[in-house]
Amino acid sequence: MSIAIFGSLTGNGHLSVLNSLKESFEIKGYKDILYFPSFYEDISISTKVLSDFYNFLLSNSIKLCNQYCEFNSLNRYDISDKFYKETEIYLNKLLSEYTIDTIISVTHSINHAIIKYIKTHNLNIRFYIIITDPFYPYAVGYDVEGADGYFCASDIVKNELIKRNIKNQLIHVIDYPISKKFFRKYNIKKIKEKIGIPNNKKVILLNSGSQGNISYYKYFKELSEICKVYIIFLAGKNEALYNACCNYRDKKNMHERISIYKFTNRIEEFLSISDIVITKGGANSLFESIAMNIPIALDMIEGGIFQEIGARHLIEQLEIGIILDDKTKLKDKVLYAIDNNLQTYKRNMQNFINQSHEDLITNIIIEDKKE
Repeated sequence: MSIAIFGSLTGNGHLSVLNSLKESFEIKGYKDILYFPSFYEDISISTKVLSDFYNFLLSNSIKLCNQYCEFNSLNRYDISDKFYKETEIYLNKLLSEYTIDTIISVTHSINHAIIKYIKTHNLNIRFYIIITDPFYPYAVGYDVEGADGYFCASDIVKNELIKRNIKNQLIHVIDYPISKKFFRKYNIKKIKEKIGIPNNKKVILLNSGSQGNISYYKYFKELSEICKVYIIFLAGKNEALYNACCNYRDKKNMHERISIYKFTNRIEEFLSISDIVITKGGANSLFESIAMNIPIALDMIEGGIFQEIGARHLIEQLEIGIILDDKTKLKDKVLYAIDNNLQTYKRNMQNFINQSHEDLITNIIIEDKKE
């Protein structure tokens, strides 16, 4: 079985899911997994430009990013003839270099074109879609007919797929795939000592996202006034945001209670020592925090992109954190949660996700191939 996993670099959630599936296959002995994390961007110059533009909006304006997502849901470039022709050229090249009999997509924009390509060329390739948005609305492009299987993380999404003529027997509801590293035990004392965090201080993890949303500079400045906490700030890939926060910390001489990092693959270590995480509503950030039993302060101050709106309902329903939707109350809300509600939130999220589930997805795909 020659497996290829196709992703995209819009945000970072698709890549994280891709990595968790790759890890699961390799544990099962499938060592020759073909790994195309930037499949969407590699199709053509135009797809690379569109991806870069999305990431630019994600780091600079959530409101504009949301409008762009809504525009794409109406425009549907993913089902256009132009996009199909670009994808066809790229797949012709790819399949001339590699033998592939199973394709797994962990992103949304490529699915219609791939299904059309397999049918048009009468290929014996099985195709699966991992829907990485656990809420409704989800990003457009997941609910296209013709795949051999669809994996989603909620009955809400399943019901929407059925409404769009996806056959019930092809839909598998399995908890969101999260890497096993988020279920390991970490040496909290050792990590804190390495960073220089006093044991008597609560830790706020301020996660600005993989692209580093610029609005987090304002949050950083306000929360840095709370002397009784230690702040870990993750600036993502936004160099300007990282430098601005470092300069502010240096100017105010706050080195003893603030650490700042660029994009990191060590998010699990930072989560393990945190008492609360401030983050956007991306599924990856949300479920990784829940898996590590870290209460969430969901940033909705500038709203959210439409496929992340369901995160608010989840947090309110399960009572596992707070909603930040008023910039004038940011500091007060976070402080109140730290002083009063952390243990309640931890108890409520304790049994929501207690193991990784990507193995269930890979098991189904492997068994399908045997039939």
